[in-house]
Amino acid sequence: DYGLSLKVYGSKLVIFDREKYKKKPAVKAIDKGDMLSYTFNTTLAGTYTGGELVYTDAAGKQIAYKTGTGPRILKANVQASNAAEAKLKLDAAIAEANHSEVTLSFSTMGQPTLAAGQTINITGLGRASGKYYIDKLSHSVGDSYTTAFECSKVQ
Repeated sequence: DYGLSLKVYGSKLVIFDREKYKKKPAVKAIDKGDMLSYTFNTTLAGTYTGGELVYTDAAGKQIAYKTGTGPRILKANVQASNAAEAKLKLDAAIAEANHSEVTLSFSTMGQPTLAAGQTINITGLGRASGKYYIDKLSHSVGDSYTTAFECSKVQ
């Protein structure tokens, strides 16, 4: 409800705010020339330019919060006990919906220093270039050591 994520890191469960991680500096730049293969996808379906939440609490008090403008407004149907909680929940719902607006999957030679939850800069891919959040990493050892990335562009 509040946009928090969960990961296992160093045999511990870690709860973190993905939106705060997206604001951290990129830890590495990867160029198209370093990629063994890649696929890029962009979609507006299921993404939002703003949102609104209206909820009546048990005491009959109406709680409302609106953010953003434009044609794609998320109408959230969640409970909130006050305006601050409504803001947190609506902003988290919009961020979750918009997280995968632009995705990039690619593989490179092994990248043992990178981990899911970090940000990287992608260069050499034209409009697909930019800062990306690493959603998932898969390491594979066969004839060579490779790393497969699943990333979402930081908007």
